[in-house]
Amino acid sequence: MPINKKIKILIATYGFFPAQNYGGPPVSVENFCNSMSECEVFVVARNHEMGSVEALQGIDDGWNKRSNCNVKYLSDDEYNTVNLGKSMDETEPDLVYIQTFFEYKTFISSIRAAAKRKIPVLLAPRGELLMGAMKKKYKKIPYIWIVKKLWLRGNVFFQATSEDEHISILHYFTKEKERIFDLPNFPCVTNELSVSRGDTYNGLLKVVTLSRIVPKKNILFACEVMMDVKEELIWDVYGPIEDMKYWEECRGLIEKLPKNIHFKYKGSIPHESVFDTLKQYHVYFFPTQSENYGHSIVEAMLAGCIPVISDRTPWNDLEDYNAGYSLELGDTDLFVNALSNLSECSGEMLNSLSENTKMYARRKLNVNKLKQDYFSVFEMVK
Repeated sequence: MPINKKIKILIATYGFFPAQNYGGPPVSVENFCNSMSECEVFVVARNHEMGSVEALQGIDDGWNKRSNCNVKYLSDDEYNTVNLGKSMDETEPDLVYIQTFFEYKTFISSIRAAAKRKIPVLLAPRGELLMGAMKKKYKKIPYIWIVKKLWLRGNVFFQATSEDEHISILHYFTKEKERIFDLPNFPCVTNELSVSRGDTYNGLLKVVTLSRIVPKKNILFACEVMMDVKEELIWDVYGPIEDMKYWEECRGLIEKLPKNIHFKYKGSIPHESVFDTLKQYHVYFFPTQSENYGHSIVEAMLAGCIPVISDRTPWNDLEDYNAGYSLELGDTDLFVNALSNLSECSGEMLNSLSENTKMYARRKLNVNKLKQDYFSVFEMVK
């Protein structure tokens, strides 16, 4: 289908670049903006890093021009229905694209402003409804019920980025299947897919985990797995610590890791450094409790890291392509055996598995078709 006219999209999200610690949603938005040049995109986001109130460096009042979109950064006090409405009046979008449901101030402010102006809404829950994320249901279920009664009307549509998310939306939000669109996230665009690994194998497996440090990402379980691995390997963990109490639990196990596990916590890295960092490792280890997509998994696969992940992601057919492991969560032995098997591989075998992983990722990520699918949905709902 030819794309003849730019559609104006206003994206309401919690955090966005240059902030680095908001996890996957900013990456989803960034990849969307990079890929959908057929759309004119405006983003409204908080003006600070997660866990801080200080304004980000290098941003101005009003609309900030980025290479792929225009962004308005608001303080917590400014992020309200009035200012979201002003942003809509300034941009006159065809569609408001909301990137969260449970971050209530973002969701309520944007959906109220859109409803007043009769602008259709596409809601992307970004994994918030998946089983591993639905903790404290005693708080969330009443919130869902109230929002359904007040705001989830006929001009509100839903994006499901995985089959599990589609099922969750049907369960919690609507039985009207025609209001749910299955649209996977865009991958990071890189021209380095064929680049060889950045290191030479010296007999020591290099394992990496890149994740926010929160219970949902299951770093504590990863530590339990490493306690039982007998082979010598390097394990580096990157990512912001969001839950200090949970990190202290993890550290309690880290301090007891056997001497054959060479562990280092390397802190946060800017998103633009992720691909080059991942290229230096053989294995991406991520037994997450739930991911509707898993940007870090996709970036790792594109970089040639062999995934050892849980079965709570969309990437559950890795073994069919000899491209890694997608394992039943909770069975420690499965993860131990996978890491042990990879530790015993020759450098030649690891390189072969790495190439399989990159081929698997490229096969699954058909960006041109995905662009057409998004544009078709926007044409239907605007």
